[in-house]
Amino acid sequence: MPSSWSRDEVELVVADYFAMLRAELAGEPVNKAEHNRQLRARLNGRSKGSVEFKYANISAVAMPVASQVRL
Repeated sequence: MPSSWSRDEVELVVADYFAMLRAELAGEPVNKAEHNRQLRARLNGRSKGSVEFKYANISAVAMPVASQVRL
């Protein structure tokens, strides 16, 4: 089981989260499960649930800010 998330892993997940958010705000379809699958291939053995939990953490922090910022 991987230990703490590396900076590179966090940057990848944050970038993917905002790519999905931009697409959603543009009215484009977003397949979150496919994003998760593709992202896990680039991470250090992270599980589907681990990535989902990280997305949720990012959302909790980003949404109040994102609602005020033009993406």
